[in-house]
Amino acid sequence: MLAKRLKKYGHFLKSLWKINTKLLSGMWKLTKVPAPAVTVFGGARLSQDDKYAKLICALTKKLSENGYSIITGGGPGIMEAANLGAYENHKSHMHKKKKLYSVGIGVARVGKANEYIQENIVMPYFFIRKWLLTRSSCAFIVGPGGFGTLDELSEIVTLIQTHKMPKTPIILIGKKYWWPLLDWVYESGVKNNLIPEKDAKLLNVTDDIDLAYNLIKKSCKKESPTAISAESKEPISKCKVE
Repeated sequence: MLAKRLKKYGHFLKSLWKINTKLLSGMWKLTKVPAPAVTVFGGARLSQDDKYAKLICALTKKLSENGYSIITGGGPGIMEAANLGAYENHKSHMHKKKKLYSVGIGVARVGKANEYIQENIVMPYFFIRKWLLTRSSCAFIVGPGGFGTLDELSEIVTLIQTHKMPKTPIILIGKKYWWPLLDWVYESGVKNNLIPEKDAKLLNVTDDIDLAYNLIKKSCKKESPTAISAESKEPISKCKVE
């Protein structure tokens, strides 16, 4: 019996060593990302022509123009749109000294990294990745997504609710997509005293890029971002909102 327990515990220690090694490596890479940084969550299944992807792209381009770094899960869909926004702002500076402005944090053997990230940090498990995605950001943008996006969103709210994370703006892009969730939050959660109204108000839903940017700017005002605006060499932006 003791031998079986020791063997089981040995497997756990081996896994723990792997986790800690990867976590330390990922955190070291993240220390290169200039502050302030904004993390973007969202589904991997939307095309770059989708209206929500274009909104996310336009918002991250505006953030990048004003000195904000962009962190995503590094995959396609909303994540790619977010990294594309940062890339579009910086592409005319590619010939200059490389500066880290756009990072993807993926999971091993899950999907393919998009082409617009500069640093691809790969973690063995989702929970380590999630910790890194939330560790260094002063604001969170959440585009339309599925269960994975809902998991990330609910964990951020819970961390703020339980005072494990400073109060940080959470901006949901896609009013039509997110309003049913907000209806449930207020009509079911708040009315049944399962969600405090002050916590429900942590969620900001908008399709207004300027409003979203100003909410982020207000939250990150303690930082001093340096504008890195760059005129695109191409006449048409891939993330232009029609």
